[in-house]
Amino acid sequence: SSSVQSFYAIADGTSTSGKFYTASTLPTGVTFPVTRSQLNANTDLLTGIGSSPSSTMGWYFDLPVTSGIAERITVDPTANQGVVAFAGNLPNGSVCSPGGTGDVYAVSMATGQSVLVSSSDSSKLIAKAEMTFTGVITDIAIMRVDGKLRLYVGGNSSDGTPTVVNLPANLTTAAGAKQLNWRAVQLSN
Repeated sequence: SSSVQSFYAIADGTSTSGKFYTASTLPTGVTFPVTRSQLNANTDLLTGIGSSPSSTMGWYFDLPVTSGIAERITVDPTANQGVVAFAGNLPNGSVCSPGGTGDVYAVSMATGQSVLVSSSDSSKLIAKAEMTFTGVITDIAIMRVDGKLRLYVGGNSSDGTPTVVNLPANLTTAAGAKQLNWRAVQLSN
């Protein structure tokens, strides 16, 4: 399909109250259900939405369309320490021999800015990591190993062998966003 898929990061509550929004505590001009127009468009993961976005309700990122096929999220995203990581898989379009490739995104929940860094220069941010193994991404996780957070991505190599890659990223952020818990958020079509 060439229909654009999107990733949504909705800020539901404030760090000052420590509670989810209710209809009476929503920011001025915002109502339930949350709509795309109440969120910031995140068009560049290298800059994100900034520290003073026009909307405090969150942001969305439209996944790319390549050669008429839209990238899609088929693996559960993961979050830790104010960072969310997700995989965008690009199917190859073949019905007879399905496969594809995948990209990894890891961004600050508060600012929408990428936390992925170049493997050759840890001071250089990159918008996404294109996976070197052949095939779609099947797993993504942020894990603490030896006291340090790491981003792991899994998939299959061209011969079908499971492959796990540790991607370089700055996985701690002091941006103020934190996970309280999960809940279903009313959305509008």
